Amino acid sequence: MQSAILCLLLLFLSCEIRAQPLGNSLGGLVKDNRNEAIPGATVRLLRAVDSTLVRGVLTDANGKFIVTAIPADTYRLVITSVGNKEYRSAAIQI
Repeated sequence: MQSAILCLLLLFLSCEIRAQPLGNSLGGLVKDNRNEAIPGATVRLLRAVDSTLVRGVLTDANGKFIVTAIPADTYRLVITSVGNKEYRSAAIQI
């Protein structure tokens, strides 16, 4: 009986471990030059080598964003929104 419970417990724990998100994530807050959050801004994650799009997200109502499942590489962030100048980050190593 104890071995059956132990097997069920190990099965449950292995499912929990596999349920963790794969890859890295990158998040932040987009603000304008008046230090106000910018909702609905486009955030693009581009490979630094050839500028190919890896992921793209929009900021939420509070200007926050998170990009998930990012493979290890070197990237640049490009952030655009209506009425604001485009922002291009320096190289980011993940």
